[in-house]
Amino acid sequence: MGREWLTRRQLHGDYDQLPQELNKEDSKGHRNFLHIYPELFEEMVERLMTILKTKDMKMRNAQEVGLKLAVTLRHLASGNYYPSLQYSFSLSKSSICRFIPLVCQAIINTYKPEVLKCPKTAEAWNNVAEQCASKWNYFNCVGALDGKHVAIKKPKGGGSLYFNYKKFHSIILMALSDAKYRFLFIDVGAEGGAGDGGTWQKCNLARAITYN
Repeated sequence: MGREWLTRRQLHGDYDQLPQELNKEDSKGHRNFLHIYPELFEEMVERLMTILKTKDMKMRNAQEVGLKLAVTLRHLASGNYYPSLQYSFSLSKSSICRFIPLVCQAIINTYKPEVLKCPKTAEAWNNVAEQCASKWNYFNCVGALDGKHVAIKKPKGGGSLYFNYKKFHSIILMALSDAKYRFLFIDVGAEGGAGDGGTWQKCNLARAITYN
C-alpha cells in the first residue's frame, strides 16, 4: 500500500510526459531540462540500446533505455538526489540507484574514444597551443586547466583527507580543455583536502609532461 503511484509513471512521470512535449514544441526547453538537444538524446538512446536494454520480468516490464538515460542526465545536470528523482520520474529509488552507475559507465565506454582525445605527440600539443594563441591570444598555452569539488559522503576512516576548504567532503575532478572547449584530459579521485599543486603533481598528465 502507498506505492501505487509507481504504476502510473506513463501518466505522470517526467519522462513519459514533459520531454515528449518539449521535443515537439520547445527544443531549447528540452536542452534546459536534460542539457542536450532532442536529436542527440535520440542518438544516445540508439547507441546505448545494446548495452542497457534488459528483458521483461514476470512481475514487471523492463525499464526503457530512454527512461534510464533521461533520469541519469537529469541527475547529472541538476544534481537532484535519488529520492527527489523518484517522485519526478515515478520510479523507485532502488531502481535509480541500480541503473545510474550503469548508464554512466555505458556513456563513458561508448563516447570516450570519440570525444576525449588527449594529444600524445609534440605536433598535436603544438596544434592545441596554436588554437589557444589564435582564438584567445594566450601564447605557449596548451589548454585551460581547472578543478571541481564533487561532494561525497565522508569515507569511513577518511579523517580529514576529503574535507575541503569549502567545508564539505569531496573528491576532485580536474580537467583540461582546448581553445574550443573540448576536453582533452580528465582526472578524478584526488582527496578534497588536497591543494591545487598537490593534485596536479599526482595526476598522470603531470607525470607524462615531467618525464617526456
